[in-house]
Amino acid sequence: MNESIARTPLHSALLVAGVVWTLAANGIAMAGSQADDEMAIKQLITVAYPKAIDSADWKSYGTLFTEDAELKSNNSTTKGQQAIEDNFKARASRPRPPAPTSASGAPATTEHAVTDLTIKVAGDTATSTSSWQTLQTLDGKTRVAYAGNYLDKLKKVNGAWKFQSREILMKPGTGAGPPPVPTAQ
Repeated sequence: MNESIARTPLHSALLVAGVVWTLAANGIAMAGSQADDEMAIKQLITVAYPKAIDSADWKSYGTLFTEDAELKSNNSTTKGQQAIEDNFKARASRPRPPAPTSASGAPATTEHAVTDLTIKVAGDTATSTSSWQTLQTLDGKTRVAYAGNYLDKLKKVNGAWKFQSREILMKPGTGAGPPPVPTAQ
């Protein structure tokens, strides 16, 4: 074989592709499926969940949970995907104290941030812990309004990772805390 051909990127790519195809054809599991699961779980916890909650998209929020999910927060437990969605809709419609506003009357904005994520995958189930902060921005200044931890049990349903159980823990001293999640009757 001509050595100049063996050193081209195309040759290297074809060689790697051949090894991957050979392993797959012989039923040898490829590393990466666990990495793919971990990436999907990370996406659920750090992107999809904060996006749904920050945009008050309660339908999308509900779909992040399994049908039989449990959500624990503020000494209350809500059971079932539909009950979780309904409780957040009800909570959002209740009268609340006015949000802080700037001198121009612009309301403060809030955004959830998730950090310190650990994930342990075991087949189609997983556990995760993470820290969360609710950041509030007003007049160009940002502060942590609330903070805490998430303790999660996750399950893969039809190829998508969802929360089977989520416990929201509030760190002491980070604001009064959000109103309790109503319990399904």
